[in-house]
Amino acid sequence: MRRVPGTRRVDERGDGISRVPLGVCGAVGGISLVPPGVCGGVGAIVSARLRRIRLGELLATLGAACVIVALILPWYGGAVGAAGADASGRLGAWSTFGPTIVFLLIAAAGGLFLLLANVFERTTAVPVASAIWSTLFGFVASICAIVRLCERPHGASGLLVGAWLAFAGALLILGGSWQSLRDERPELYGPTNVPVRKL
Repeated sequence: MRRVPGTRRVDERGDGISRVPLGVCGAVGGISLVPPGVCGGVGAIVSARLRRIRLGELLATLGAACVIVALILPWYGGAVGAAGADASGRLGAWSTFGPTIVFLLIAAAGGLFLLLANVFERTTAVPVASAIWSTLFGFVASICAIVRLCERPHGASGLLVGAWLAFAGALLILGGSWQSLRDERPELYGPTNVPVRKL
């Protein structure tokens, strides 16, 4: 195997040429292709995997966080004496629970799974599939959030921060998932070595 100056002896393409720079242990162009014992160990692999996180995944994760935080905040005000309202007449997501909240929760889970799939999966199949489903659920959740902004359950007279935060979170999940779907970047994933069986 021929060695290119400034590289370690790792032939990741099978063509007899080493291409791993000494200063980028465990990665080739940001791709984790080198076994842990060869160069840099686990730290290099973790660093290479974190490079897969793009703007889309960050937006979707931020949207999921907004939805989760919104669940503990008040959504409606002016519902004094209504069932589930606090002393100030404020209603939250759980006191007005319904199908719209379920879809918001599913969208939040999809946004978080999108991030995890891109970090831990070795091929693009699962990240792309998760981006498709997360985009779908983000779209449905955005519609549900709009419905929540329009309705006034239990005689509520106004909207509070929780409803707006959930709406923003749903839009971020939708936009982030769509961006992730448009920017697949398969070069960030190592080649899949499928054993060939001789018949």
